[in-house]
Amino acid sequence: MRKLLFIVLAAAPAYLFAQEIKQDTVLNEVIISGNRMAKEVFTTSRSARVITSSEIEKSAYNTVGELLSNETSIYVVGSGQNPGSNQSLFMRGSNSNHVNVLIDGVKITDPSSPNGAIDFSEISVANIERIEIIKGSHGALYGTGGIGGVINIITKKAQEGLAGNASLQVGSLGGGGVATNQNLYVNYGKKGFYVNGSVFNSNINGINAAQDTSTADTFKKPDEDDFRKTDYSIKAGYKNNVVDISIGYKKADQRADIDDGAFADDDNYKLDFDRDLYQYGINYQLNEKLSASFNGGYSESTRLSLDDSSLVAPNVYDQTFVSSETDGLLNTNEVQLTYQGIGSFSAILGAGMYKEEMDLLTYFYSNGPFGVFEQTTDYDSVDMSLESKYAFASINYHIGESVEFLNNLYITSSVRYTDLSNGSDNWSFDFSPSYQLNNSLIYLSYSQGFNQPSLTQLYSPNGVFNFTTRGNENLNPETSRTYEVGVKHKLTTKGFLTASAFRTTVKNAIEYVYLWNANTPISNLSFGDYLGDTYINIAEQNILGLELEAEYNIANTLKLRAGGTWLETEMVSSDEDLDVGYTGNNHVQLYSNGVFLSSEDQDSELVRRPTRQIFGAVEYNPKNKFSTQLTANFINSRPDVVYDPSLGPFGALGTSEVDDYLLFDLSGTYQLKENMTLTGRIENLLDEDYFEINGFNSRGRSFYIKLSYNF
Repeated sequence: MRKLLFIVLAAAPAYLFAQEIKQDTVLNEVIISGNRMAKEVFTTSRSARVITSSEIEKSAYNTVGELLSNETSIYVVGSGQNPGSNQSLFMRGSNSNHVNVLIDGVKITDPSSPNGAIDFSEISVANIERIEIIKGSHGALYGTGGIGGVINIITKKAQEGLAGNASLQVGSLGGGGVATNQNLYVNYGKKGFYVNGSVFNSNINGINAAQDTSTADTFKKPDEDDFRKTDYSIKAGYKNNVVDISIGYKKADQRADIDDGAFADDDNYKLDFDRDLYQYGINYQLNEKLSASFNGGYSESTRLSLDDSSLVAPNVYDQTFVSSETDGLLNTNEVQLTYQGIGSFSAILGAGMYKEEMDLLTYFYSNGPFGVFEQTTDYDSVDMSLESKYAFASINYHIGESVEFLNNLYITSSVRYTDLSNGSDNWSFDFSPSYQLNNSLIYLSYSQGFNQPSLTQLYSPNGVFNFTTRGNENLNPETSRTYEVGVKHKLTTKGFLTASAFRTTVKNAIEYVYLWNANTPISNLSFGDYLGDTYINIAEQNILGLELEAEYNIANTLKLRAGGTWLETEMVSSDEDLDVGYTGNNHVQLYSNGVFLSSEDQDSELVRRPTRQIFGAVEYNPKNKFSTQLTANFINSRPDVVYDPSLGPFGALGTSEVDDYLLFDLSGTYQLKENMTLTGRIENLLDEDYFEINGFNSRGRSFYIKLSYNF
């Protein structure tokens, strides 16, 4: 079956070129994220895609993470696990915190997470108009985080009159879980004024999150890990040909039963997360070519974990209780001036401020053999915040307007300066020429990116036993440079073929390390030689990749889509890059792989991201009222982390291989009445037994059915 998929996908481009059905191209979707100005996907000199509202509705997915898991060069760990599992997104082999996630153009992160990356299970597909995906570094245009790419989630706006939709979904999860989801969206608009709101609710009796390694006579059985989620949103605004103003609020509230890690079931561990997000914006068209905009957002989030006493033997509990509350705050305000020239020149100029804050309160209780022990740690006395102030500019120039033989040559270039409140600063630059030749666009790109340290990496005050200050306020931003060459070809029919090759190098990559007494040989180290743990700039990441994607409408009833990604990745570290003034010439051990740094470079693969991905989909529409789609997703084997107690006195993360897998999904939509649609989906059609990461279960064959009503 896997060989058949490879043959079909490899043959698809050649077959597409052989067809000559005269229809309009599908590459005319407008995308804003590519250069902060509205352009068609085909004219954007980057690998880009728009997921439309129609695709979202047909998919029957409930989170953005699940939806994005079927996109070329994107891998979402957790999307196939128990609902409520953390969903980490890797784009083009970059880290999970190297992707800019925007909602209506406003950057969203999670300051309470160790690396600042957002959990995509937080974002439901409710009230989403479309999703814009731009791959590759965008540090000059979007600032910190945009090393791997940008995902801009656009919510619904103005619509005349009263309109909306309601849906009810029920599902049976492979492994024994049951899911029910409800969604309601209502919009009212009149003479440019509009207000809309949505409610999404999900209740899931889940499967065991951690892999079950118990035997039949174990004194307790692994528990089912349930998940509950409720989202609310409301937006109001006014829009005409001159002004577009809006204000909105979104509430995300979810609770998940979780386990104590890989292969470690826990019957009393819960994680609550909620976020209040306020957004506002205004765009004013000053004249035919010039517009000014102000855009901003304010977010408050709380992550609360509670790990109560657990059963460790028949009628015996461990008598421990651990709680942790982490509060995060985001604030973004930005102004932009846009000159959209009718002829050869267009440009933008902007400036803004982005601020992150967090606070942490932990409590530990134990009633052990030596009596009761309690410890409360409150970090409210530590200023755990980071503010960046920035300015950026970008130009798009059609050289051919002034030089005839370069009639089809276009130049895009951007620059950004960022000043961080911890004393660091950064310049980012990109330059991308493109040439349009008949139905093809050929482009080159050089881009720089950066990623500021997370608040945990900068300011986390203490290790568990207060041995040391864990945070390192001297950390510098991670920086990157990316080279890319690509081609986009419009077929003379409804289809396209794109190909790109790229190389990304990330310097000053931040790693979590142990420090050990330099006076003791590494082979003789013991617990008494431990000097603390901290974060340092030490590693270099190298990613070399090739990306192919094709889409074609064979006829009005049949559509093909295919994509593939090939990556080669490595992480290189050496003691020559150490800040010895900070580490004090002591032994430095990388927790990520257990290596003690020496004068020789240490190489390893980047973990938890596949180097080979192939995706294929066939959509069949035999009748106007019915459509069906079969998708296939192949992920190759990849290294994962596993705790190895033999790596130094404290142990560290070793690696183990996770097997490759091939998944098939089948979905269908049937229009029962003019305003009523029935959607069904079979996930993991062949009931493949697979793992995304070691120690955590993935869903088996699952069934979903959704009834939707539009009004």
